[in-house]
Amino acid sequence: MSITLDAYLEGRAWSAIDKDSYPLIKAGREVDMLTEQCGVVRSLQGERYLRSLPSFRSLHWEVQPGQWIPKTIDCFTRPGCVQLVSDTEEDADRDFEAIHSLDKVGRICRCMLFINNPFL
Repeated sequence: MSITLDAYLEGRAWSAIDKDSYPLIKAGREVDMLTEQCGVVRSLQGERYLRSLPSFRSLHWEVQPGQWIPKTIDCFTRPGCVQLVSDTEEDADRDFEAIHSLDKVGRICRCMLFINNPFL
């Protein structure tokens, strides 16, 4: 707290901190989930898998079954996000890649497509 206050007041403690070396205590990732298709969400079938990942910390769904979801094009159209925390960067990266590999084949958020939908 004192360093934060010192930074705002342009004090000496802030400028004395070596900003290029600090201890890495944990590695973290915020993973935006993706959906390659739009439609009505049938299930959030990947939740059990996500929670089983070794670096899983928390999960937030932006959609629920029965709701319409567009194809993911930005952070506002994501089906949800997962927070990962691990002891190593490699473990966090492994789980990050695992989530996106399942996103690509529709195994996290399953949608029911409508062929005659004007939004497709």
